[in-house]
Amino acid sequence: MRAGVFQSKVFQTLLAIALFCIAIVPLIYFIINNRPAFGILVIIGLIGVGIILICFLNPEMGFIFTFLFCSFIFIIARIIGKEDIPYGIIRDAMLSVIFLGVIVQRHLTKPGPWIKPSPIFITYVLFTLYLLIQFFNPDGSITGWLVGMRSYISYFILYLIIMHILKDYRSIVRFTKLWLVVFFLAALYTFYQEWAGLPDYDYRWVTANPKRIGLNFSGGRWDLWSFFSDVAAFGITMAFSGIFCVVMSTGPFSRRRKLFFLISGLMMFLAMVYSGNRTAFAIVPFGLIIFALQTLNNPRTLWVTASFGIIMVILVFGPFYGTYINRVRTAFFPMEDASMQLRDRNRAFVQPYIYEHPIGGGFMTTGDHGLRYAPNHELAGFPSDSLYLETALEMGWIGLVFQITFYFLIVYKGVSGFFNAQNRKVKILYLAYTCGFFALTIAAYAKKALFQVPLGFVLVAIYVIMDKLIDYDSEVQKA
Repeated sequence: MRAGVFQSKVFQTLLAIALFCIAIVPLIYFIINNRPAFGILVIIGLIGVGIILICFLNPEMGFIFTFLFCSFIFIIARIIGKEDIPYGIIRDAMLSVIFLGVIVQRHLTKPGPWIKPSPIFITYVLFTLYLLIQFFNPDGSITGWLVGMRSYISYFILYLIIMHILKDYRSIVRFTKLWLVVFFLAALYTFYQEWAGLPDYDYRWVTANPKRIGLNFSGGRWDLWSFFSDVAAFGITMAFSGIFCVVMSTGPFSRRRKLFFLISGLMMFLAMVYSGNRTAFAIVPFGLIIFALQTLNNPRTLWVTASFGIIMVILVFGPFYGTYINRVRTAFFPMEDASMQLRDRNRAFVQPYIYEHPIGGGFMTTGDHGLRYAPNHELAGFPSDSLYLETALEMGWIGLVFQITFYFLIVYKGVSGFFNAQNRKVKILYLAYTCGFFALTIAAYAKKALFQVPLGFVLVAIYVIMDKLIDYDSEVQKA
């Protein structure tokens, strides 16, 4: 039987009806016998089986389920009061099933490789091989390596899945709409938190321990996190999506759609301000600078950059004061910030270790992970707040060169795709994703939150989009 049969809407509808019928029988039985809890557990189990089948039979739908699960699992955990939900294991299991479905589907319907052997892909594979070799790092922890590689391989599998899913221009547009809707809802939820106050479940979560209060309460107010895992992940996500929307508002769309993108971008920037994350504030100008550099010959788009530049200057140097404005200003004077000064001292202190260990100290040997998986390691407990610093310490300067080279190739591919594409819609997608991604690479200097879900899903998808979008340029031209 061909995989296309399994993907048909008729088959999936019949499957859903069958699962519903199977689920309703035990529910009725247990309700009659005054044991409804067992019936509910059976239904939850069958729903789980149904989701697994969908992940296997329809990888694109399975990917959507996984993305939505990773987007909303944190707020679900707060509502039910369970912080120990093993969402990472569930995510990895769903991705594994989807990947198995991709392999089977490719074998039955599209024999042959679906991988594009580009410089981005080759560099990604080489970096993965380098991390695998880290198993033999004499300074590393085997337990830490196993834990770290599990997470890394999960994202590499995600990369391969996305390469299969984003098979044409329309699939890229569908994915873009998916994450835009989720991030827009995240911004709206932040407005609810700010204007109506924290719901009981959010307040219980943030006040559960003194450390969490210290991280989220500043200047007499709560830094907001929406339904994400933490403030840093949320703030950086809003900065990225705000940049993306503002750039898209200059694209070849109707006036109504341009206005929608512009308003959405401004709302996401406001939500970013409510997050109180200084790194998020600081990276916005970098994204807009890339936008300006790529559109110097287009006066109609330069006004956007000029307008935002004027707003930024007014916010930073204008005679206005308040909790939010003061917080934004501190992001642009990092040398006056005590936490940034401490980070600079930490970097200077640890530089000799980086020079002396070209392959690093091993996976999961810094920070809290080091205390847990390698408590006797000299890096255990060291606060590697930066993604780049963490890579340099754990993977050595060789690993850092791999990482920076990889990010450079993605930005280069985005800029090249923008100038080489003929279709204006393809060009604006290249431009928006490139500006957003470049801002994220700057954020990595101060934060490690880039791969927090759901932003991590979008980040990995950008690897694929930069590679494949140009291939669909002629397809869109004919449409």
